[in-house]
Order: sequence, then C-alpha cells, then structure tokens
Amino acid sequence: MGLGHIGQRHIRVMEQLPEAALVATIDPIAPPYKDIPHFISWEDFQKSGIEADMITIATPNHTHAPLAEQALRAGYHAVVEKPLMIDPKDGSRLISAQRESGKSLFLVMQNRFSPLVQWLKSVVDQQKLGTIFMVQINCFWNRGAQYYTPNSWRGKADQDGGVLLTQFSHYVDILYWLMGDFSVSSSKNQNYLHQGITDFSDSGIVTLSFKNGAMGSFCYTTAAFEKNMESSLTILGEKGSIKLMGPYMDQLAYAHWDGNDTPDVCAENPLLAVPKNVQDNHLHYYKHILAVMNHDSKPLISTEEGIRVVELIRQMEGI
Repeated sequence: MGLGHIGQRHIRVMEQLPEAALVATIDPIAPPYKDIPHFISWEDFQKSGIEADMITIATPNHTHAPLAEQALRAGYHAVVEKPLMIDPKDGSRLISAQRESGKSLFLVMQNRFSPLVQWLKSVVDQQKLGTIFMVQINCFWNRGAQYYTPNSWRGKADQDGGVLLTQFSHYVDILYWLMGDFSVSSSKNQNYLHQGITDFSDSGIVTLSFKNGAMGSFCYTTAAFEKNMESSLTILGEKGSIKLMGPYMDQLAYAHWDGNDTPDVCAENPLLAVPKNVQDNHLHYYKHILAVMNHDSKPLISTEEGIRVVELIRQMEGI
C-alpha cells in the first residue's frame, strides 16, 4: 500500500524472496506495477476477494497508524514503514488491534539488521567496553526545497511530523536499542534553511541521560550543504571505544577495547564494507518477517518499542 519511492523499494525486496508473492498494490495516484492487480483504495482491495497474509504500509506518515489498525483488524499481518505514528497516543489502539486480532505488527526499523549494527549490539551486550560513559550521534543530512513539494504532506507538522520522525528515527531507534531508555536533559531546535517551507525545525542539539548513568548527545540537521554528510555514532566506555560513520552509519571508523578480540580496523575487514545495495537491510528484515510468520514467533521490534521511540522523539523536540 503506497507506491512511492519507499513502497517500490519494498516491492524490489519482495521480488528477491521466493517464499513471498506480491498479489496486489494499492495507491490512489501511482500507476499499476507491472501486471499486478492494482486498486486505488484499501476498500476496493478488500472488496476484490484477493487473499493475502500481510499488508505493507508505505504511505504518508500520518496514515501509518490508522491503516495499520485497519489491516490488523481485517485479519492481516501489518508491515509499517517508520514512523509508526505521529502522535504516541495512537499507540494504545494499535496494541489493542494486535492483541485482539492475533496478528503481528512489524515496524520497519531495518537498520537494526545491518551486520555492523548487529555486531555492535553484541559488543555492547557482552559489556566488552565496560561501563559506558558517553554516547554521541551526529546526523547531518540535506533536504532541499524540492523535497518539500507544494501541496505535499511533507513539511506539514500534522502529516510529516518533523525531521526526527521522518529522517532520523532509525538512529533514535538504534540508540534506544543499544543503550536502553533515556531522558532528555535539554533540547535546542532551529529552522535554518526551511522557513516558510516546513512547519518545524530543520536542526537540533539534544542532550540525553541514560539509566546506567551515561550521558549523550544527538545532533541533527537537514540543512547540510548540498548532500548528506554523515550519520555517525560514537561510544566511549571504561574499557574501550567504538565509532561508526558513513552517510548511513554503515562503516566502522574505530574499534578498540581491552582484550585480544579487538577487530582490526583495516581495509580487509568485512565490517568496513559499505553495503552494495541500499535494500540489503530491508531484505534482512523481510527474511525475519517471514521467519516470524512461519514459526509463530515474536518480532524483534515490538509495537511497544516503536511507540516508545516516537515518545522519545517528541521529548527530544521539546513537544
């Protein structure tokens, strides 16, 4: 459901999975995809009688929660692009729909399935860095005026939700997954280059406090000059330090800790390899989805976690 840029990425991933079949597409504007049955509304699809197990929702942000609830209550598993919702208050309805339907909701936070992030999670969980003192995330991207086309949902506070939800929620999720819950100590936001184009700030600096006593910062902008500059994560601990870098936090810049199992940070290290295809993490995630559906297990990313990430983002924005 939704055949924009992200929706078509989902389709390309589905086509790589022999266990899955695309049986229909839904979009009121986009043309049909190849020879797949196409519908202009969710209601028309339901009337068609086409059988499906799962609905993928890749529509504008403000429609994610209501469409996910409808899909669950109609008896489908639901795959929902980030953000799960704009208002955290919508979370209780999703939890009820999931519980009452017995179906699973899968929030697309595919960066958790990056091999490099999976490796980092194991390092943190095994406490190889000892007590963690500081964590810093920098997200410096570019979104020009052309991204916020006139009469689009993008840029509108009640439909887009802001850059932390739309551009950087993956990195808030990774921070939450690695470090656990946190509180916002201070937040300063500014709109530098998108005045009159968006309803919200394009830049911010947030300081954070973690339950284990660590402190952190999250610096972000969509006002970087001309192109995405970096998404980096630095962790400083009692016994070691790690830094991920690259446009999408997909490269290992530094890794050192006490012990003989420190990986060599060199060109031959597979952890340094930049993914050849931006769809790779989505493919890993869809394999996880199929495993959950086939074995009746639980999704790695729970609905409650998705709601909490939205709550934290709203706190980071000072809302």
